[in-house]
Amino acid sequence: MDQEKDLNEKRPPAIRTMRTDAEMYAKEKKLSTIQISASAYASQATLLQDVKDKLSLIKTFLLSGAIVLCIVIVAGVSWWFLSHKSSSSQSTEKLPPPAIILIDGQNILTIKQANKSSIISAISEERAKTFRSGILNYYPIKVSLSDNTTTYLQIKDLGEFLEWRMPSLLLENLTSDFNAYIFANNQSNDFALIIKTSNFEKAFSSMLEWEKTLARDWQDFLNDTNKNIAYPNAFRDEIIKNNDARILLRDDGSVIIVYIIFNKKYIIISTSREALGAILDRLIMLPPR
Repeated sequence: MDQEKDLNEKRPPAIRTMRTDAEMYAKEKKLSTIQISASAYASQATLLQDVKDKLSLIKTFLLSGAIVLCIVIVAGVSWWFLSHKSSSSQSTEKLPPPAIILIDGQNILTIKQANKSSIISAISEERAKTFRSGILNYYPIKVSLSDNTTTYLQIKDLGEFLEWRMPSLLLENLTSDFNAYIFANNQSNDFALIIKTSNFEKAFSSMLEWEKTLARDWQDFLNDTNKNIAYPNAFRDEIIKNNDARILLRDDGSVIIVYIIFNKKYIIISTSREALGAILDRLIMLPPR
């Protein structure tokens, strides 16, 4: 008996394995091998379903993110294209000639059918408005062309539409752009024009020649538009704001038309001394570059 006890004490402990643990668990829970396998299969199935659900959720999230990203990209590209197209159209649209002098306001006159009556009508409508005395506004004239485009009138076009008898030598020595102004006087709104010349001597001699028809050419802009009046052709010299001017007067001394070549570069034609003086003040205060 003691010998058997000694042998049991000297025997090494049994090695523990997963199999033995499973057998011991089955005995304790009184489960069969089939039940254990079924339970294990169910656990694996549940785990697999969880994995599938998580993968499906991840897939849905990625798909949604991809859709949102595509929408953002499409919207961004569309916005860039439209803005680029808009900016391109704006950049290609011709701007009006800049005002030569300081102005109080600007109003583009858009003429749909460019002809003498439409141009005179547009300017006359502006002159009929009420402005605060001393205001000087600039009026670029934009016309529609036959090809559905628009452009701003140049001095040669203006002269042709209004049927002015401008000497060809004068036109040859003028820059293409011009400025049209309306000056708010106490008694009337006066019309004025500024044209830049590239040759003073030729421009001056041409203006002396134009004096023969200047008043008649400008009769629709004069303060007295009675076409039956025989305007005198004799201009006289006058000093206005320390500048030599040429002026045409009625018998009562009122001004018909007056012009000056300022700084040998800018021909200023106006229907009153006040408008010419206001323009000269601004030219002297801030000469054009």
